[in-house]
Amino acid sequence: MILLPCLQPANYSTMRLIRDTQERVRVLALAGEIDLHFAPVFRTLLEQPTKLTSEALVLDLSEVTFIDSSGIAVIIEHLRSATRRSKVFCIGGLSDGVKQVFDIIRLEKAMPVFETKEAALEAFAHGRIKESAEPPFAPAE
Repeated sequence: MILLPCLQPANYSTMRLIRDTQERVRVLALAGEIDLHFAPVFRTLLEQPTKLTSEALVLDLSEVTFIDSSGIAVIIEHLRSATRRSKVFCIGGLSDGVKQVFDIIRLEKAMPVFETKEAALEAFAHGRIKESAEPPFAPAE
């Protein structure tokens, strides 16, 4: 596991990224706040190619204390990109605050959301992660 501090102005809480790539699955675990100031770095981290070819990306938000609309937008952009490339992208772990936001916007309708990183990894290992029946945030008919 690698801990990477992200540079932010002194008056912002520190965002931490713990990157942990396992067999066939890339795991990104974040801690702190995901907001407008961190969104460009967050986008780059999600899109960053790894040396290992991974079939899936599990995003662990269990230690994220706050996420705003810019952070949600980055997740949705990456979901669309992963869907186009037939890659698995799921959430594996949510803090209580982030879970409330996800419940309000009903993100679980567009992508797999698991209570823990371990649950997401187990579901992937057993072929239980399926693409959403609904396209990611398609206009209502």
